[in-house]
Amino acid sequence: MSRIRRVARNSILLGLQQVAVNLLSIVVVGYIARKLGKVDYGVFSLAFTFTVFFTFLGHLGLRTLTIREVAKERDKSNEYLGKIIPARLVLITLMTAVIPLAAILLNYDMKTIIIVAIAALATMFEQLSRILSDIFQAHEEMGKVAFRDIAVRILTGIASIAVLYSGYRLITLSWIYVLGAIVGFLINVLLYNRRFPWPKLQVDYSFIWQNIKEGLSFMVLGMATTMYTHVDVLIISKLLDMQSVGIYNASANLFYRLSFIADAVATASFPAIAQLYWQNKSEASDVLSKSLCGILIISIPAAVGGWMLADDIIAMIYGDGYASSAAIFRIFIASMPFMFLSMQFNYALGAIKLQGLVLKIIMVLLLVNIVVNIAIIPGYGIKGAACVTFLTEFIGFAILLGLTLKYFRISGALQAIKLIILPLCVMVTAVFILSRFGVIIAISAGAISYLGALCIVGRKVILPFLSIMKSGR
Repeated sequence: MSRIRRVARNSILLGLQQVAVNLLSIVVVGYIARKLGKVDYGVFSLAFTFTVFFTFLGHLGLRTLTIREVAKERDKSNEYLGKIIPARLVLITLMTAVIPLAAILLNYDMKTIIIVAIAALATMFEQLSRILSDIFQAHEEMGKVAFRDIAVRILTGIASIAVLYSGYRLITLSWIYVLGAIVGFLINVLLYNRRFPWPKLQVDYSFIWQNIKEGLSFMVLGMATTMYTHVDVLIISKLLDMQSVGIYNASANLFYRLSFIADAVATASFPAIAQLYWQNKSEASDVLSKSLCGILIISIPAAVGGWMLADDIIAMIYGDGYASSAAIFRIFIASMPFMFLSMQFNYALGAIKLQGLVLKIIMVLLLVNIVVNIAIIPGYGIKGAACVTFLTEFIGFAILLGLTLKYFRISGALQAIKLIILPLCVMVTAVFILSRFGVIIAISAGAISYLGALCIVGRKVILPFLSIMKSGR
């Protein structure tokens, strides 16, 4: 199977998995927000966002390093894994202990601290699962990851709705997410046991230290990226109140759920670029260029359609109580193309060992994000925080684009912009005319009209990405 075909197949597998997972998650999150109310939903969303700030402690960059190294030398992967897994187990234990301690030090109220501690347990089992998922990713076997994630989300979603419908509240709901993470871990163990031999674990301190030093740049990059994405929620929780967190996170949660599209493509292309770049830079550029084409074809119409239908989308998912969140969603959705493209650039540059340069860019953006948010939020509230997100996403895109062009030829991706203009106009017309009949009809009509027009005028762009599914070696 050609590398581009494999990347396309894995992108589609991950994409379909994430479509199913995120459609279910949107329904579940909407139900949770309605049943808990803005304040308790603010606590719930803050707690699970809070844990994200500490996930870097669970791997110190060894996740990305493991994927890269196993992808490069698969015949030696078991020896490598046997030495790296013990280190990751210790780091995950450390992470789980630090999360609730940090919530206490930040002087959150007792209810928030309890939910954070429960969320930390869910994160622990999720990180244990990722040890095995990373190995599947390195072998470009994304179907296993897709199966596991769908099963866990379905279980967690159904159980969440059931406990809330039965009258249980915040604490019981949080434990459901721990249960889901445990089930996900057990599924990964079973899948791994069927596909790979278990490595013989050994503690090699010099090996671990050498890998941690090499992985630190990935760790700091991941930490900075996470903080850059979520620090606004933390600042809002300290400068405003939990109700503001709930309203803001209603839009933020929905927006970041859509990032699965970019993540699926970037995750699938990362191992291929990591291996191909040192053998055939032209083919590596081709992989990246086709990935960018797919991102542009999807993200631009999604941003335009989301902007047009923001009020109806928020009302449908969260109810009229969250109407003020629509303005936040409009600002977020406008930044979608920039965020999606930046994610591709991040992964591609990391694959060719330029994560250090990416880290410097992210650190600057993080500093700008923190400083401007602290200055803006007291006066302009959550709308100001959303505007800061848009600004930093655009700046980051511009800088990363310039850096990527030094190492890859991606001019072919520009064809996508030219060829979606007419399909985009058709979609906008359809959404505008049919929005009066309801948001579901408007979204369906917009998607069908866009895809239909794209199939007519954009065959040269979309067929190379899709037809490789049918090609042989």
